Formats: sequence, C-alpha cells, structure tokens
Amino acid sequence: MILLVFLRLFFCWHPAILPAYLLLSNVPTTQEIALSEDPAILKRVDRTRNAAWLEHRWFQAGVTPTDLEALAKRLAQNKIHYLYPHLTPTDPAGHLPQHSDDAVRKFTTKMRHDIPGIQILPWVGGVQKGYKQTSPGTLDFNSPAMRDAFAADCSAFIEKYHLDGIHLNIEPVESGDARFVEWVGAIKKRIGDHKVLSVAAAKPSLFEGFNVAPLRAWDLDYFVSVGRHCDQLVIMNYDTSFNTQLQYSLFTEDKLSRLLARFAQEKLACKILIGIPTYDPAARHDVKAENIPGALQGMRAALSHSPQQNFEGAAIYADWTTSDAEWQQFRDGWLNISDHPQTRKK
Repeated sequence: MILLVFLRLFFCWHPAILPAYLLLSNVPTTQEIALSEDPAILKRVDRTRNAAWLEHRWFQAGVTPTDLEALAKRLAQNKIHYLYPHLTPTDPAGHLPQHSDDAVRKFTTKMRHDIPGIQILPWVGGVQKGYKQTSPGTLDFNSPAMRDAFAADCSAFIEKYHLDGIHLNIEPVESGDARFVEWVGAIKKRIGDHKVLSVAAAKPSLFEGFNVAPLRAWDLDYFVSVGRHCDQLVIMNYDTSFNTQLQYSLFTEDKLSRLLARFAQEKLACKILIGIPTYDPAARHDVKAENIPGALQGMRAALSHSPQQNFEGAAIYADWTTSDAEWQQFRDGWLNISDHPQTRKK
C-alpha cells in the first residue's frame, strides 16, 4: 500500500513514471486510489452539455422527416447539446463541399424546435496535405490563401444558415505545429467572438515531455496554445492501443485531471469535452478497453478532484456507430450517476 501511494505521488511530479503506474493497474488498491469518486462533487457537475459527431447525410438530400424525428429524439434523450454534422472534406482551393440547402434548413429547424438551446456546429476540415486517409489530404497549412478562403467559407456558411459556429477537425496535426495555431486564430477572428469555434484535438501524449507519436498525440503545452485561440477543445480520447478497460480509465482520469488543472492555472476560457469512441475495432482501438464505461469511469474520477470551470461534457464518436445498448450505458454512467452503484466517497 505504501509503495502504491508513493508511486501515485511520484507520478504526479514526474510523468515518465506512467508505464510503471500502468503495470500496477491490475492491483485493486491502485484502482481505489486513482479512480475513486466523490458523489457530492459529481452531483454538482453539469452533465447536460454533451456532444455528438453526426454523419455526412444530414446535410444532403434524401433525409426524411422520420429520420429527423428519430435523431432529435435520440439526441434529446441523451442530453446532447452540441451537434457536429459532417461537412468535409475541404477542396484544394479551401472551399467547403457541396450540400443541400433544403436539407441544412430542415435539419436546423427540426433540431432547434425539438431540442431548445441546441448548438449546431458543422464539422469542417479534412486531411492535411501530404497525408492520406480515404483520400489524399487537401489542407495546406503553409498556404495563407487557402487559410483565408477556408475561413471565409466557414463564416459565410454560418451566417447563411444562422448556425452557432463550426467544429474544426483537421488531421493529422503534429503537437507543436505553429501553423495550425495560426489557422485556428485566423478562423476565430473571421467568424467572430459571437460564434463558437470548436476544435477536435488529438489524444494527450502518453509520455508528457517525451512525445513518441507527435502526429497522433499532443503535449499539454500544445493543448494550451490551441486553447488560447478557440472556444472549445474536443479531445479525441481514443486509438490509445490500450488493451484493458482499466488502463483506459486510468489514462482518461490522469489526462483529464492534468488538462483541467492546467487550463485553470492558465485562466483559459476554452472548454474541454472528452471524446468517447463507439466505432468498430481498429488497429489502435480495442473495444474491450476503449468504450463508454471505461471513459466515463475515468471522467468521473477526474472531476471528483479537479477544477471544473473548463469542463463541458462528453462527446460521442459517433452517433451513427452507437447502439441502443451503448446509449443506455451512457445514460447509466453519466446522466444518472447520482445513484451510480460504483460511486465511492473518497
């Protein structure tokens, strides 16, 4: 017990001890120390400002009133406050892709009628030039002309449909990339202070200060740099390569705690959401580890002992991959946690 407490305290001072800490993650006492929760504190957390990434079809022709009705009901039931409907990729000139004017208007009208206060932030961006996912990247951070054209298109789209802002998702972005920070600042300036600029952020680096995968993970300092220029950071807290749920919970608890403490220290206005995966198994995504219960356990533990002024909610990736059973897990582990059976007083 004394050794475990020592390692926990040492880990807070020296992040490089993380591998040793995770090697002990199968010891029950370690779980008690790291993942304990405070019911009184958690009851005071606003858990109604969550988000969800939505698929491309919502801004395209072919969506039926029945489709919209079912989506609105699902989002309202799960207290989804921010919607990120897909509107990528950006073309090589920096312009947003084609969409259906009628579909966008019907979508926004229905969501706002059925879910008062909902905020609609189109998911814009794409892949950085020089990289490839389903198609080659188009976004060139070294092109001021592309940056300005993209920012202008985002602003025009927001104003045309009276939207609440945008959700910017460009991948990959290397930790420390100053050009991306310039893009974020320019886009925020263009859309204005009255609109929300939400940014999808890479997962936190496993080794703070010794980032072995800077294209896939950000250091704490870089979160701060980007957070100074946007209103909301949505952490893509997945593809960690962990193979147990406990490891993933410990990772989530530690990284969210550090982010909240640092943002409070820096007095940033930027809010933080934690992205939770529900998609099929992938190369670095083990569904037995990275899942809704695992993420929520880490979030509850972090919020039990961390400053909360920069915390916003959970973000589900994605609506179209989340089953009814997973939505029930979300409600049980997050929306209804006042009576959560695993909640323990610290």
